[in-house]
Amino acid sequence: MEKLTFEFTGAEMAVINEGLMQVPYGKAAPVVNGINAQIQAAFNKRKDEEAPSGATPPPDEGRGD
Repeated sequence: MEKLTFEFTGAEMAVINEGLMQVPYGKAAPVVNGINAQIQAAFNKRKDEEAPSGATPPPDEGRGD
């Protein structure tokens, strides 16, 4: 499958999310999960880039074992 890259504002993502909520769960869930995974990956990358070089992030106490 060919992959495409887009950029959306938060407001645009809200409209996309609203539209996906109108689609049956079985069709929308994989798309929503994929979008959420990309959002999380972008957040993690940005957080890593903001950390000082060589810094180890503190453990996530909410993560569990």
